[in-house]
Amino acid sequence: MVTYTDLLPKPTENQQAFILDHGKTEDDGQLKYADDAKSYGWNMRQYGKLKAGAVVLNRHPGKITKDRKWEIYGGGYVESVSDEDENGNVTAVITHAFTIEPPIKQGDSFIENFDWNTPNKKKRKKPNSWAYFWDQYGMNEISYTDFVG
Repeated sequence: MVTYTDLLPKPTENQQAFILDHGKTEDDGQLKYADDAKSYGWNMRQYGKLKAGAVVLNRHPGKITKDRKWEIYGGGYVESVSDEDENGNVTAVITHAFTIEPPIKQGDSFIENFDWNTPNKKKRKKPNSWAYFWDQYGMNEISYTDFVG
């Protein structure tokens, strides 16, 4: 069986890791970034931490799932980030994509009882609640230890 470690480049000493939300929809209800395995777009003026070389997990927020519970369903490696356009928008090229089967879903005992290593996540995660856990702008920086976990 192939694992994410077989697919991703070797981690660096200060490896960045993120959970990226893929849930923004267009007026017609279709996902704005439908090709989430290969790209991710955001505004650098709102969130400027994600850099090339980061590893990422992909998350659908509960607002777009049938059961209204979020899920982490895949991930990859940020190969590059485009230059900013005149409005500060950039697009990351995601490579080394992988899927998580079955996805990690809100309510699963594994994630509900996960011992977060990332300081702000450890502080924010309350038993039986995800309130205030996820950051604004759909980008959540986590430790590489949490990514591996």
